[in-house]
Amino acid sequence: MDIGSPGASIRATLIALATLVTPLLATIGHALGTVPVAVSVPAVPVPVPATGSATATHVPPAPLTAPVPAPGVSDPLAVKVIAEIESKRIEGGREVVKLVPADRIVPGDQVLYTLVVRNSGAEPVASPTVIEPVPEHTRYVADSAVGPGAKVSYSVDGGRTFDRTEKLSVQGSDGHQRPAVAADITHIRWQLKNSLQSNSVAFVRFRAVVK
Repeated sequence: MDIGSPGASIRATLIALATLVTPLLATIGHALGTVPVAVSVPAVPVPVPATGSATATHVPPAPLTAPVPAPGVSDPLAVKVIAEIESKRIEGGREVVKLVPADRIVPGDQVLYTLVVRNSGAEPVASPTVIEPVPEHTRYVADSAVGPGAKVSYSVDGGRTFDRTEKLSVQGSDGHQRPAVAADITHIRWQLKNSLQSNSVAFVRFRAVVK
């Protein structure tokens, strides 16, 4: 009897055993509760770059928060300085003097400085004080600092102390103290007598000559 090759017989036997053993193992597994349970894993959505829609998937980092100033520290007064010079011209056969921006100045020109003081706060400022340095390369013109209802005082030490001009003194070239003159003034201070209301402005002025 022809039984074929030994290799083919062994393969057939193994297949038959596998056919019998597989159902048996499944039955034992069910009885012992060891049959693996399929786990459903949801798909993870991939973020899509925003294209102007309101539902962008990208969230930018939170901005840094600036330090909040302590109450009462911020100054509600905003000061804008306007520099002008006088321009003379003939109009209609007579001389007319107008103020124009001091864009080009030369030594000897007298510049009018107007300080626009605005209360940008929500509450009135009682008796506001404004201090302005005399611009570099200029010389203050005596008695030119004015302001409505303002007490004007001066400094000759870089703004550290203020007083009326007749009470100020500086050290002369000989080492001795001498009375201060307009050329010695470094800073001007206006102390307004009236309160400055919210969103209101006050104007103070002075003149200086270009050195």
